[in-house]
Parts: sequence; C-alpha cells; structure tokens
Amino acid sequence: MIIFGFGTSIFAKTGPQGSVISREEAKRLGLISVVFIFCVISMKYLGFLITSPLVLYALVTMFSYGKRIKWYKKALFSIIMTILIWVLFDQILSVILPPGKLF
Repeated sequence: MIIFGFGTSIFAKTGPQGSVISREEAKRLGLISVVFIFCVISMKYLGFLITSPLVLYALVTMFSYGKRIKWYKKALFSIIMTILIWVLFDQILSVILPPGKLF
C-alpha cells in the first residue's frame, strides 16, 4: 500500500490545482512509513507493551499539525491507549500480543 501511494503521487497526472500530493504531504507519508517500519521491526524484539507507546507518541506528534501539545500529555495518551488496547485484546479477548525477545 505504501508503494502504491508513492507510485500514485509520483506518476499521477496533475490537474488544474497542481500536484496530486504536495511536498509536505509526501514528506509526512514518508515519515509515517518509517514509523510503521520501526514498529514492525521493534515489535519482534521489544514487544507490544514497549513498542506501542513509542509508536503512538510519534504518530500523535506527527498528526498534531503544528499544535503545541505538551510532551507529557502525548506520553500519557500513548501509555493509556496502550494499556486499554492490551486489556481489550490480551485480557478480554485472549489474543496473544507480541511479548518481545529482549524483555
């Protein structure tokens, strides 16, 4: 899907408004791709409970669109969401989440 998005943005014909995707949007798409690649690789070694808050923090920072959100609010949100997801999947639905090899 990432490759398709990049291909579409590079080879698409421009309309009257200009490019299909702006340079800033292409940069943001690239950063999101890097975060998800980090997520996939680190999930194997660090596990769900360590990787998820890091990834959520990065995504919240990227999607804040320049708003000044204090770091501790983003960190608290990331930790709370990770705990809620863990409770839902691991405790309630009995889905095994990646434990990680290092911890």
